[in-house]
Amino acid sequence: QTGPVEVYVDGVDEGTVTPKTVSAPYPTQQVDYAITGLVPGAHTLKIVNNSNALVTVDAFSVEAGRQVTNDTGATVIYSGSGWTHTSPGGGDYDGDVHTSSSSGATVTYAFNGTSVSWLAPRNATSGPVEVYVDGIDEGSVTSATSGSPYPAQQVDYSITGLAGGYHALRLVNGSTAPLTVDAFTSRW
Repeated sequence: QTGPVEVYVDGVDEGTVTPKTVSAPYPTQQVDYAITGLVPGAHTLKIVNNSNALVTVDAFSVEAGRQVTNDTGATVIYSGSGWTHTSPGGGDYDGDVHTSSSSGATVTYAFNGTSVSWLAPRNATSGPVEVYVDGIDEGSVTSATSGSPYPAQQVDYSITGLAGGYHALRLVNGSTAPLTVDAFTSRW
């Protein structure tokens, strides 16, 4: 009897979900919608009934335990030329970012955990960034978007399943396009 619901996260339409099972017995405490990769902080989940069908809500579960390190954190090391620290005011974590448009400019984030993500605002001019985890080349990432508005605090790279312990994420600017660092997240 359950019908379609439209799901919104922080005002962004995430699509339609129809949570139903085929026949009895109807199980309880089922996950009807889940989202991962959100930046730690306050968020809003909104569920809108799209029909006259039944909508039920039992509970919400929020995953915790993610460590956030700002671009100015003690375990974030910048090398190479051209790094600037600005406060553009576009919703960045702690309101600031580091940016370099120098080819070869490098940022290294040391962390203790099993996963890590690099957060940055999206823009139309970012170039390729070479990603290394514990010295292993993980490939190139280009985090550009085609048009405004350019969202802040986006996950430009993420890796999970690392062995528990200390690791290093290194980003190397592969061009003279801007490499921007807003924050890093890590977790056990």
